[in-house]
Amino acid sequence: MANNTDKAAADKAAAEKAAEKAASEKAATAPKSDTPTLPKPPKGYKLKDWTFGSRIDAGKHGIVDLETLTEQRAAKLVSKGFRYLEKA
Repeated sequence: MANNTDKAAADKAAAEKAAEKAASEKAATAPKSDTPTLPKPPKGYKLKDWTFGSRIDAGKHGIVDLETLTEQRAAKLVSKGFRYLEKA
């Protein structure tokens, strides 16, 4: 009887270890999503070398918030030389 209990405990431990190994391998191969996705720029524009969050203080260009950026404001930024936004 003790032999069956020991075998069951060993089988359970082996199954748990295999499950942990599978979970760690899955986590290692899963795509990393540490960086949150940014809102898209207005239609007709694209981001260029943007390494910031969705909202920045761009000095002479003022606050640039990708969540509320309009096509009109994007056109003005591009015409004024804002280097992180360009016409698509």
